[in-house]
Amino acid sequence: MEILVFFLAIALAFAAYKVIRWNARLVAFNVKSDRQRKFYIVLFLLLGIAAGVFFSGLIYSTSEKTKIMGFPIPAAGWERWGSGWVDFVGTITFPITTANFFFWVLTVQLFAALVLRANKRPRHRRARGQ
Repeated sequence: MEILVFFLAIALAFAAYKVIRWNARLVAFNVKSDRQRKFYIVLFLLLGIAAGVFFSGLIYSTSEKTKIMGFPIPAAGWERWGSGWVDFVGTITFPITTANFFFWVLTVQLFAALVLRANKRPRHRRARGQ
């Protein structure tokens, strides 16, 4: 199971890399200034990293006795037994946390790509014969 999650994390990282490159081309097409291009590329990248860090380390409660870390794939869990918390952290926790991180980096990049694609500047064609 750990190896499958590891390959999932690698696949998500590769997909995020490809979408980041695609976003760079879309930004280059939509924005004329080099300074603005760099700003938007860094902005989208930082937003993806921030979402990845936030959601991969997110700890939320499903009940009074249970806490879970990681969204959308739970990476670790805690359960209240008596007066203390018992953790369920294993060898698969790190690969799942990594997969969650790259999932959110990819999600933000895909959203940015959709916004950039929707706001694409129209190309002006010259009429024939001019």
